[in-house]
Amino acid sequence: MNAAARVMEQGSWFRGDVKKVSLTRELFAMLSLMVLVLASALAVVYVKNLERQLFSDLQSVQQQTNRIQVEWRQLLLAQSTWSTTARVQKIAGAMGMVLPPSNNVVLVKS
Repeated sequence: MNAAARVMEQGSWFRGDVKKVSLTRELFAMLSLMVLVLASALAVVYVKNLERQLFSDLQSVQQQTNRIQVEWRQLLLAQSTWSTTARVQKIAGAMGMVLPPSNNVVLVKS
């Protein structure tokens, strides 16, 4: 016999008249468990929503990281292009700069 049939056979969850509702131990346990199940379901919904939001934030941060890494590589390439010795010598020559004679060079030790 299932639980619903047993309850119907016993009559009611309440002991006595509907006007005189007495809270039995079984009824109190059932109501407590129902409240706990509802609270648990709401907690699952909240945590799942929070997990989805955090995962979305993680994906956007990873995309931003990838964009920054690409920009960093491009900047390193530009730096290596602009700082080649041949380019620096060419610009210095266009500005009229020359290497000083070796007797005018002073080495400074730190």
